[in-house]
Amino acid sequence: QWMGRQQGTTGDRTKFAKAFNQRAALKCGQEPPPQAVEVAKRLNIDVEVIQAIAQVESGGRTGVVVRFEAHVWHRKASATEKAKIPYTDPGVTPPFSRVKSESDIGAFNRAYAINKKLAIQVTSFGAYQVLGQVLLDNYGPDPDRALQAYYDDPDGVSYVLLEGWFKTAGGAVKKAAQEKDFVRFAHTYNGPGQKWHYGGAI
Repeated sequence: QWMGRQQGTTGDRTKFAKAFNQRAALKCGQEPPPQAVEVAKRLNIDVEVIQAIAQVESGGRTGVVVRFEAHVWHRKASATEKAKIPYTDPGVTPPFSRVKSESDIGAFNRAYAINKKLAIQVTSFGAYQVLGQVLLDNYGPDPDRALQAYYDDPDGVSYVLLEGWFKTAGGAVKKAAQEKDFVRFAHTYNGPGQKWHYGGAI
């Protein structure tokens, strides 16, 4: 059911099974936060799905959760801007940096000092790790105002970002989440190169 109607190679299905069979960090029946229940109702998605996404994306952490995506910065920034922000290409897919200092809040702050808007756009925010364009769409366009809104209420804004992401992602992705077709959902949420792993993990 959770693999949906996806046709993949044996290797793809192995990735799914490996992630699926990991020891779940979120216990079945664990009480969801009230805001998760509210968002789930508005989206018509089971709240357990909302909880699972947060667990996979951020380990269910609360408070300020920021991941600077250095590989996206290096894809979008000018040559001058790229030279100022380190990025270690892992040489494999997915191409995100595995170096903590290149993806933590310090890396984000360095990028923010160079290009505020772009730094937000290429950074994943909150419990659901939504890229910052959704933050700008909901609290901007001024980047300082948008970032301060997140820092003032990171947990509340996390739900706004998740709901905002679903609104921009389209009905097919929402339907995939409703039907628990997690590979199809992860194709958009995490990218086509990671859909089997993240689909299985969710």
